[in-house]
Order: sequence, then structure tokens, then C-alpha cells
Amino acid sequence: MRDLDELLPKVMPLAPSCPEPVALRYLRNAAREFCATTKLWREWDTVVLTAPEFQALPTIPDARIIEIEEGRIDGGPKIEPRTVLWLDDHYPGWADETEAGPARFITQIQPNTISVYPRQAGTLKARLVLQPSDTALEIPDFLIEDHGEALGRGAAGRILLLPSTEYTNPQLGAAYVAEWQGILDRWQTKARKGQQGARLRTKGSYL
Repeated sequence: MRDLDELLPKVMPLAPSCPEPVALRYLRNAAREFCATTKLWREWDTVVLTAPEFQALPTIPDARIIEIEEGRIDGGPKIEPRTVLWLDDHYPGWADETEAGPARFITQIQPNTISVYPRQAGTLKARLVLQPSDTALEIPDFLIEDHGEALGRGAAGRILLLPSTEYTNPQLGAAYVAEWQGILDRWQTKARKGQQGARLRTKGSYL
């Protein structure tokens, strides 16, 4: 993890009159949007589940969970991720059950939490898809090293579109935002294809 302010040189020349706190806020927003779109930030986290909640917060600082991809308790079998709505449909009343049993599913009852069903205590190792929190002061190294220029463009575009400031420049801001959106679109396509380079599958529309 590295300080978010290392990205200031990527945005300040594009919006030179912008106060640093504003620049940092929009850099953070750009990093959050990039991670939510690309799902490139993945980390394994280890938490302890105990009764009666059988729920834990992630330990990774300055991060929020986008998705939980998988988990294992005490080295046991893989626990499949499922949404709360899926569990509601397939296991009505599951959220009120307190009886312990081998966990089969991992979910988020509340944002940025990790829970399992059935309830099982133990040490849970989970692979998480993350984005910076809305108060993050640090972000992953790869965002700075590999995507710093793009994040600077994305932040500058939003900053320059702010109305009634000395650094307002709608024309240039719109150009940066369009460039940023193109970057997000390309990375979203890459994320959908996966790292194997498989062809995209499309769903047919039938009348």
C-alpha cells in the first residue's frame, strides 16, 4: 500500500488551481470507480468467526469489499459465495437460524462484512475483491504504478467540471472524462473476458 497523495503529480498539472484536498477526494473517487469496474484488486484475508454472530470485518485497511469470491474455514472445503437474496430464495429464514453446522455459503449480511451459512466458528480465509474505502489514505501499489496516469485523468476531468470555481473548464473536463470512460470501458471488457483471453459470450434475445 502507498500514500494516495503520491498521485497528486498526476492531477495537479491538469488542474493547477485545484486545492490538494479536492484533488485527493477525486483521486480517491477515481480509484474506487476503477476498482469497482475492473475488479483488479484482489486480496486474501483471514478472519476469525465466533458465536453468536459468526460474522467478521475484513482486516485489510482502507478497503471495502466489492465481492467475496471464495472462502475456507480451518482449511476445509471451499465455501461458495452467495448473495443475501439468493439465500433468502433458497433457504427462507436462514438469517434467523442460530444452529451451528458446517458452512456451505459465504455472504455479506451488511456491507463490508463477511458471514457464513450455516453458522460455523473458526478461522476463515477468504478471497476478496476490493476497492478503496471512501476515507482511504492509502491505495494498492499497482494503482499508482500501472494506472496512475489514468486515475489522474479521471480525477482531473471531474474536478474541471465542478461549477463556479476558479479551475472550472467544462470543455477540457469533458475531454478528460471521455478519455477516462474509454479507459474504464476497455478494462471492463478485459475483466469480462478474463485472463485466458476467452471470447466474450453474449446472451441471445428471443421473441
